[in-house]
Amino acid sequence: MKNIRFIKDSSEIQFSNEWVESEKFPSYGRVINRKGNKLGKDEKGRRFRLIAKMERTYSGLERVGRTFLGLITVICSIGFALFSHSIRGLFAGSKQVIRLAVPISSRSRIFSPSPLTLPRSTLSKVQSCMNEVIGLKDIEGIKFYRSQGSHRVFELSSISGVIFKGTLKPSELDNSIRKRYEAVIEAQNICREYGLDQLVIPSTSLLSVEFEGKRYDLTAEEKLDVNTEETTQEKNYEEFAESLNEAISQLAIFICKTGYSDVEWRNNPVLSNSLENGSRKIALLDLEEMSSQDIGLWGSVDPKRRGLIGCINEEQAKRVHKIAKWNGVSTREYKDFSKSRQKELNKYRQLQQFYQKNEIVDGKEQISADIIGSLGLDISEETEYRKPVFKKGTLRSKKVKVSMGKVAKDIINNINRSLTLKSDIKTVKGKRRVFLDMNHETLSFYKRLGLSQGTVFPSEKECKKKWPRRIIQALIDKGHAFELLHDYGNEYVIQL
Repeated sequence: MKNIRFIKDSSEIQFSNEWVESEKFPSYGRVINRKGNKLGKDEKGRRFRLIAKMERTYSGLERVGRTFLGLITVICSIGFALFSHSIRGLFAGSKQVIRLAVPISSRSRIFSPSPLTLPRSTLSKVQSCMNEVIGLKDIEGIKFYRSQGSHRVFELSSISGVIFKGTLKPSELDNSIRKRYEAVIEAQNICREYGLDQLVIPSTSLLSVEFEGKRYDLTAEEKLDVNTEETTQEKNYEEFAESLNEAISQLAIFICKTGYSDVEWRNNPVLSNSLENGSRKIALLDLEEMSSQDIGLWGSVDPKRRGLIGCINEEQAKRVHKIAKWNGVSTREYKDFSKSRQKELNKYRQLQQFYQKNEIVDGKEQISADIIGSLGLDISEETEYRKPVFKKGTLRSKKVKVSMGKVAKDIINNINRSLTLKSDIKTVKGKRRVFLDMNHETLSFYKRLGLSQGTVFPSEKECKKKWPRRIIQALIDKGHAFELLHDYGNEYVIQL
């Protein structure tokens, strides 16, 4: 690679106004040696990372001078000079291009992690519990993670620090696990080539175990120190934004080079306790989907993918947009998805202000029943519902009167009970995302109150007249709840 200028850091990038950043820079981030060549697999010595590509257009006088110099050189060499790329450039080149590279600290981890070292007894231990793994049997010693459908993700208490992933089909019918392992190897190579030292891929080994006469592939992956719960990572990406800038730029490069498309907070969590020299690292936990740079960067509606732009803030999004252009990736989706993300960020920040205003700190703060009279509802309003009863061995129904105040009290009590339930969720937002099930035994008679008799499939307008919906809206209007996230008919998801 020619025309490289080695500098100490980005503060030395100083050019006159005639110089501009190149629109395309696919080698951005690549690790090179002092000669400007791509780093060899086992090469040692000083390492540098390409961080900028500047160019300027030659003036008319310069182009004439370069052409004249080329002619003289060709004539003097009896035409042999035309075999030189630099001499041919004197005739065709219209721009001067300079790439800039900075040294990489010898402490930076840019080499691929080695295969995961496992105890000798691993295969026999996994093989002995395959019946329980395939049957998804919850027994002591096996912990399942998001195991569903035809996939299994599990951990064995007898082999600490390792996550196993596999499918229900034998390897002769399903090679997806082997492809997953190959994707990890490819990802490690890309991280090495482009010096992506802020991305952490779990060390991984490929296993093959026998069960009922058939072979099954599994990967054994290093268990990283991460919390994959969505609201935890949403908070981390927002609160640690400044220290994540480099990792997010590197993740954008990784997506451009690999087509990695399943970009979600849960798949790309911030590595705990990874702050070093002002930067935090991001883990790459699920590398199965390597199908679309566009989806990886901008997200998609179908299949539903958040994409990198849906995980980060406004300034980081601008950087990702620039990296995409450098790599020749389409940016036509950027505007729409960045607008959607901006709305989401605004909502998140409004929620934090809501908590601050209402002195919500722990996340389990209760809604006082004393506020019922100030909700703006007519708490004396009454209606009737039919309650089934057994009388002389026969199932009958009787009319029961109930007031708006009574229904509001029972709904608030149910919400408060939800807030006291034990949960692994650590964030205030996560703790205060409440599922209100009107099919619960204490609420089931209230779920259709407010609907006209005989209504089977109520419209949205009719649903808003239902008493539970009116009570929830009153809680929101009076500042006791933040918003109604979902109305599933007889089930509501409320962000308190």
